[in-house]
Amino acid sequence: MSQELELENTLRESASGQKGRVSGVAYWSVIALGTIGLLMGINQTFTLRLMGFDPMGNSFLYYLIGIFLAASFLISPATASAKKYVPWYDWLFGVIAIGCTIYLGMHGLKIIEQGWDYSAPLEATLVSAALLLLVIEGIRRSGGTPLLIVVVIFGAYPLFAGYLPGFLWVQKVSSGSRCKWSPT
Repeated sequence: MSQELELENTLRESASGQKGRVSGVAYWSVIALGTIGLLMGINQTFTLRLMGFDPMGNSFLYYLIGIFLAASFLISPATASAKKYVPWYDWLFGVIAIGCTIYLGMHGLKIIEQGWDYSAPLEATLVSAALLLLVIEGIRRSGGTPLLIVVVIFGAYPLFAGYLPGFLWVQKVSSGSRCKWSPT
């Protein structure tokens, strides 16, 4: 609950012109990312094909993940010391998130047709692993440690579920395979 208040106060400070974390270029970047995400959602929902943009379902979701994950890095600080400014690594994380999701979005059809859930090229697996780590960091920042713990436990469940008894057992999965299915 306190993180919601902090986020609300941060956005309120920025909107009122007070110096806060999301001000200046960061503020306009968040506004631009949110606008792009909103327009993409409208375009996809109503099949408008604005500017010829008509991504497949999985590609569309990758693009949205990248846009809003990048915005979350600009809004939510990694540490308490970064509450008044956006450090360089948050910009870097945002760019990497957008880059990873553009790569996956551009290969959306191949992901489906070639079954990348089971046998993806190495570069796609590495991109997925990077995106997975960024998503986990975004969850830690936005949702706090309790949500992070829940996500890590359920996200890692397939890795150790092959050793569990009875109804908890599932087929054993490698960590590389886990990275391949995570964002989809």
